[in-house]
Amino acid sequence: MATSDLVPRDQRGLLRRCLGELAGLALPSSCGGCGSPGRPWCDECEAQLRDGSAGWPRPARPDPMPQGCPPVWASGPYAGPFRGALVAFKDGDRRDLVHVLAPLLAAALQAALAEDVVVAAALQAGRPVWLVPAPSSPQAVRSRGDVPLNILLGKAIREIQVRGSSPFDHRSIYVARCLRLTRRVADQAGLDSVERAANLDRAMAVRARWAGCPGGSACVLVDDVLTTGATLTEAARALREAGAGHVVGATVAATQRRRGHPFG
Repeated sequence: MATSDLVPRDQRGLLRRCLGELAGLALPSSCGGCGSPGRPWCDECEAQLRDGSAGWPRPARPDPMPQGCPPVWASGPYAGPFRGALVAFKDGDRRDLVHVLAPLLAAALQAALAEDVVVAAALQAGRPVWLVPAPSSPQAVRSRGDVPLNILLGKAIREIQVRGSSPFDHRSIYVARCLRLTRRVADQAGLDSVERAANLDRAMAVRARWAGCPGGSACVLVDDVLTTGATLTEAARALREAGAGHVVGATVAATQRRRGHPFG
């Protein structure tokens, strides 16, 4: 009998993470961006990340643009070390890469809070602004043993706070993990924009205990990657139906628009 057979299925993700962290203490690490051995994050990937994020964060738009997709700010293209680090962090148990990714999400958050006129006006007036992470499925949480996006968002907020004179000096910004999936959805990987939209159609809702909290307020949806926009579009719909007054988004990275067009 394999050792994993002795562990309940819903605890295997946590066990895998613990074993990985123990192994990391004894074995050389590999780069989370390119996989080269020796260091958790190599100089070449750091240089590519720095060059790739030049001129970012900025607004990003999926192509085609789903109806109802909110304005989104991203900190770089979903390619190269951006993609490598996000995949390793989210699906490869490389939670140590939060230190690489958090500054990128922090920059996108700051841009959304400062550059969207409605959100900026709400902060200026002291009205509540809610940071809402995209929900994870119960299956993904059981498999991974945690929620990577929540870890990343917490670290990004701390990154902004330590810089001083940040939007988070306002007491009116709150984190609201208020969204949930209402039904089982398929893995989005490999699905095109139409299939992703159908997969997530009316699949999210605001949790009952949060009912009324987003009412009339500005919300900033947070996710790791903007791809087709299906996730943020469905999340925005759920928030609007719950009474949110205005919704924007912030992500670490965004996929390049089709047909070779630049981001816009």
